[in-house]
Amino acid sequence: MVVGTAVSPLKKCLICTTTITVPHFGIDACRACANFFKRAKMAGKTFTCRKGDRKCVIIN
Repeated sequence: MVVGTAVSPLKKCLICTTTITVPHFGIDACRACANFFKRAKMAGKTFTCRKGDRKCVIIN
């Protein structure tokens, strides 16, 4: 009998496209991007979509 662990499919961070293994804050974000937005939130910074349609293209 072969015993193994279930492997989840690789996903990409929605912000920087780095490969991730687990989501952070409920979205597919890498740890670095999640920490960036966590620090920004703690500092009281806000981000808005410049186009206003919430369909911005994220580029590395």
